[in-house]
Amino acid sequence: GVAVSRSVPVFVESSLAVRARLCEHRPLLVLLDARKSRFYSQLFHADGTASEPVDKSLSELLTTVPAGTVAAGEGAVVAAGALAAASIPVLDDADALPIEALGRAALRGGLPAMDAAAVQLQYVRPPDAKRPTHLLVPPDGSA
Repeated sequence: GVAVSRSVPVFVESSLAVRARLCEHRPLLVLLDARKSRFYSQLFHADGTASEPVDKSLSELLTTVPAGTVAAGEGAVVAAGALAAASIPVLDDADALPIEALGRAALRGGLPAMDAAAVQLQYVRPPDAKRPTHLLVPPDGSA
């Protein structure tokens, strides 16, 4: 909203990708806690490519993680015990805030500037909240 009102550009990157900027190690599994025993995750490969972001249980994720992978993100801290049992080390600063990495990338020209009005949110899964299917009508019948 502030960027739209001031006509200033914004720099956009997914929550998972910006956390990957905090670590040079690849392969890297970035995890965010999606609650309900699920994690949003994305795997960043050694060749510079990345998998599509997914919403899965940790047991589903662990079946596809290549050897030598390390984990980062707030979800990695939540799942540290299970990751250790699967021989996937969790970075010491796995839950570091990514805003500084995003700012550095923007300043270096590593991210394109966008018109704030053109930014659209993208979600890994649809929101749990649902719109009401009925309208509340005041007791006097006026709407």
